[in-house]
Amino acid sequence: MALAYPSMPFLRPLGLPRRSILNHFKQLSCTAKAQREIPEHEDNNSALKSVMDASPPEVPPPTASPEPYIVHRTPSRQLPIYLDAKRGGNLHQTRIRKIEGNITELRNQLQQALQIPPKDIAVNQLTRHILIKVWKVNP
Repeated sequence: MALAYPSMPFLRPLGLPRRSILNHFKQLSCTAKAQREIPEHEDNNSALKSVMDASPPEVPPPTASPEPYIVHRTPSRQLPIYLDAKRGGNLHQTRIRKIEGNITELRNQLQQALQIPPKDIAVNQLTRHILIKVWKVNP
């Protein structure tokens, strides 16, 4: 008695590939053939060699940024400044994240610009966050 189906289902033949996949491979094979058929001339090779032998242009050394810190933007190109409301909305805090460089210098400049006392601004060196106990929203 012959079995209509194989006893091991993983050995069954697969279905045909989709038309889009076949067209994709057809385009790849056509471009590969076209690249192989391009004749190589001595003029092209000599021009290529002259370009390869030319020294690269001199690039000036990168200049140091005027600020000793950088605040990187989020993937959506926004500044990483977040407003937090804690203790039922009675405690308003502002958190600045993604700080690279001298975080204490940024803290000092923020303290001078916002004119807040030193006790209201804290630096978390482990997470590289600045926590400000002020919540200023522009009207």
